[in-house]
Amino acid sequence: MEKYWGVWAEEAIQVIFTSKIILIFEKVNEEVLVYACKYEINGKQFLLDIKAGINFNQDRKTSNCLFRSADKTKLIQWGDKDNKILEPQTVLLNIEDNKYSSSSTNLSFELAEEDDLLKFVSFNNVNYLLKKVKKIEVCEFTEQAKANKENIGYCLANWNKLAVIEQGLDENEVFSCRIILQNCDFHLNIIDNSMIYCNSNLLASNNNGRVWDQKIRLMNHKESNQFSILFPVNCYDSYKTKLFINDSLFKKDSCNFLPGMLRYWSLDSFTDDRIVINGCGEKYTVDRISEDPSKEIEIEFFK
Repeated sequence: MEKYWGVWAEEAIQVIFTSKIILIFEKVNEEVLVYACKYEINGKQFLLDIKAGINFNQDRKTSNCLFRSADKTKLIQWGDKDNKILEPQTVLLNIEDNKYSSSSTNLSFELAEEDDLLKFVSFNNVNYLLKKVKKIEVCEFTEQAKANKENIGYCLANWNKLAVIEQGLDENEVFSCRIILQNCDFHLNIIDNSMIYCNSNLLASNNNGRVWDQKIRLMNHKESNQFSILFPVNCYDSYKTKLFINDSLFKKDSCNFLPGMLRYWSLDSFTDDRIVINGCGEKYTVDRISEDPSKEIEIEFFK
């Protein structure tokens, strides 16, 4: 499966494969759908565990999410039921000639003759030919350097290169999927009956702070009545470009929110194990992981 690990994209879809997770962002007509899945391979069996699904409808300006409780005993739904989503379930995929396909859903994928092309059929039965935007290399946990004034940029880019799905963390039954790479990250977050927030971002860091360019933004916040759908005209084009930093755009003690979704978060403070940057409206912390957490949670780390 290593040849599949990476960030793949075409015009209307973005798929991230790690060694444990498949995360899908797909736009089909007026709908934007997001699926977070875990998977494992046992011999000739490919078990795909669809953990959560989200549907944002541009025409209705409504969203819907489906996920199961942490113990899988209860199906939780929040939103407009007319926005159809595939129910979270465990699916067995057939493996034949390096092609993975499901008889119970439409999902299938296989590498084309060129390793940087992926034939992908989504749950919505849409055929895509994806190009690899970024290769993902999995590694064992490695303790990163402590922060000092000379290596802030390195620490911001390398401290938390990981992928994890977490669920049932508090009484609101939070669901989250995070995939964080050196220069991009991907998130799916659900707080039951309160907020759905998914995003896909380009990142760049140096000793003055972090630059963050949001490419996908899906948000429905019940309390504040915030609803937003941002999806690129072309996912592949939006991710194949590299983000460059203009140091003159950092603002001391504040965030600089530029046209589009480009933001400059300046360095606020740091200690050996924590870096604080000035976000737009609040300060954000980036913490160094000093001990391997894999004994407690299912997590993977990247080179």
